Amino acid sequence: MALRLGVSTPSSFNEALRHPQMKVLPQAVSQADWESIVSYYLEQSPDSLPAQVLPAEPQLDPAAFRVGPFVPGLQNSAIITLLKTDSVRERIFVGEAGDYYEISDGLPQKTGWQ
Repeated sequence: MALRLGVSTPSSFNEALRHPQMKVLPQAVSQADWESIVSYYLEQSPDSLPAQVLPAEPQLDPAAFRVGPFVPGLQNSAIITLLKTDSVRERIFVGEAGDYYEISDGLPQKTGWQ
C-alpha cells in the first residue's frame, strides 16, 4: 500500500523493481497521513482471522452424477483409449480396446479405422 501512496519504506524500492508499471498517486501522501493509516490498521484489525468455513461440505457421491454406460446397450471393454468430440457435426468418437465407434444422434455406429 505504501508504494501505491508514494510513501518510501525499507521494502518499497524492491517492490518498485518487481512492479514497474504499478499505478501510484501523482502526489505522495504526507508522512503524518501515512502514520495515521498504519496506526488505524494496527488498532482496528483483529488479532487473528476467523476460521475459514466451506459453503457446503463435499459429498462422496453427489446425486447429480452417477456411474453408467456411455451409451446404454453398447457392449464394451470399459477401457476407453480415445474420446473426442466434433461439436460442428455433433459427433462423439470413442476408441476402446481396438474398436472405434462414432456416436451421433445418440446412436453408436461401429466404424473401422481410416
